[in-house]
Amino acid sequence: MFSNFVISFNTVFPLVVLLCLGAFLRKKGMCDEITQKQGNNIVFKALLPCLIFKNVFYTDFDTDFEPKLVIFSVGIVFVQYLLATCLSLAIEKKPKTRGAIIHTVFRTNSLIFGMAILINMYGSDVLGSASISLAVIIPIVNVLAVYTLEKYRGGKVTTKNVLKGIAKNPIIVATVVALAFRIVGISEFPEFVDLSISSIAALTTPMALLFLGASVELSKIKQNSRNLVIGVSTRLVFLPAIIVSVAVLLGFRDINLATILTICGGPTAVTSYTMSVSMDSDSDLTGEMVTFTTVLSCLTLFGWIFALKQLGFL
Repeated sequence: MFSNFVISFNTVFPLVVLLCLGAFLRKKGMCDEITQKQGNNIVFKALLPCLIFKNVFYTDFDTDFEPKLVIFSVGIVFVQYLLATCLSLAIEKKPKTRGAIIHTVFRTNSLIFGMAILINMYGSDVLGSASISLAVIIPIVNVLAVYTLEKYRGGKVTTKNVLKGIAKNPIIVATVVALAFRIVGISEFPEFVDLSISSIAALTTPMALLFLGASVELSKIKQNSRNLVIGVSTRLVFLPAIIVSVAVLLGFRDINLATILTICGGPTAVTSYTMSVSMDSDSDLTGEMVTFTTVLSCLTLFGWIFALKQLGFL
């Protein structure tokens, strides 16, 4: 038991340190909103694509690629979306708030937070299948997010804009380029290129978590207590309980099960807040969901990892 506790603690604690460092830098005036925006752009448009490219490019598709994991990951997205929709219809009448509930409950920070958890648990050299699974669900999540916020504010989603957004997504581009290299027979780079890619990719997790921590502001929490409690508990407890249980019954173990946990048990994506503001959703509730799920997920993910370790599934 103690060894599993230590492993779980070692997995989550470095994330807490980086989040706290980001919050500290913001409080000291060294990471204001402009810096956060610029930093998040660097992470999303440069560092994360490099990490995804590296993981996909060096995947051994004969042994590491798991089609079953990819299919199940896609299923998770739709199950979470369906359950989030049912929840919002049951507890809220205002259309914009309904859209915010759906958006924040089904959309997780699986790339930044999830990849950080997986790297801490298994290292960065065995994440090829996880990276592919995450890359596959990203456009699906983005489409559902745009559709939801447009629908519940009375707007209309156009296929052209959706496809344009997918084609310009840096994560999708990095995945496609990596796969293209492998398809044409390029399976390795000169050492100086490999070292450069690895050095850039290594910056992703600390930088992403630092700016994520800087964006968390407990002082902005307002009064959305009922929806907030229901949303946070659904996001961090009930959804992972259901989905991880099904995954275990289907035989998922170790890194594949950990990947599933990060998809269904992670905090609400930080970009949800930016999108909610730009698309006239309930940005107050969205911001509160991002803040609370980010802070509390450090505890819940520790609990999930420890429990699954104790049961011998991770």
